[in-house]
Amino acid sequence: MASLTLANEYTIKSLTMDSLKAIERLNQECSDYYLLHERELSSEKKALEILNELPPGKHYEDKYSLGVFNDINELIGMIDIVRDFPVTGEWMLGLLLIKPKERNHGLGRKIHDALVRWAITLGATSFRIGVIEDNDKGKKFWTYLGYMKTKEAVLKTEQKTNIVNVMNFPIGTPE
Repeated sequence: MASLTLANEYTIKSLTMDSLKAIERLNQECSDYYLLHERELSSEKKALEILNELPPGKHYEDKYSLGVFNDINELIGMIDIVRDFPVTGEWMLGLLLIKPKERNHGLGRKIHDALVRWAITLGATSFRIGVIEDNDKGKKFWTYLGYMKTKEAVLKTEQKTNIVNVMNFPIGTPE
């Protein structure tokens, strides 16, 4: 992926294994997310999962692990997105994580808008996300962007069982 420049001069670019320590630091700063979702703090294992975990039937060429970097090239956000999952044209936005001090200033919307423009050029027609029921701020943010709840699912981890709101956002139409 070529880098995307946001309106605030921040950039979105691919993360690699060389980014692992920066991912770990960002995950630690975003402990509120991990405690809410899994009742445990992030670990090196979580950082590796962001780079390596794939849904069933998908390949690494379908996965984009992206970093959001500020004007001094500090990782301040991450995106995990898988194209054509679960169906062709629908892209699963598995994670949009932003450093707490960067939240509530419009950055999430700027990131989302850039992702939409980019994904359309690659054939995406919609985004799909899962937001746990307990994540009131997340549900409010995604609803504000225009996502609509389509169903509920149950997600079990070793630490916690979550009710997940599956939400969709149409971004384009097939040619």
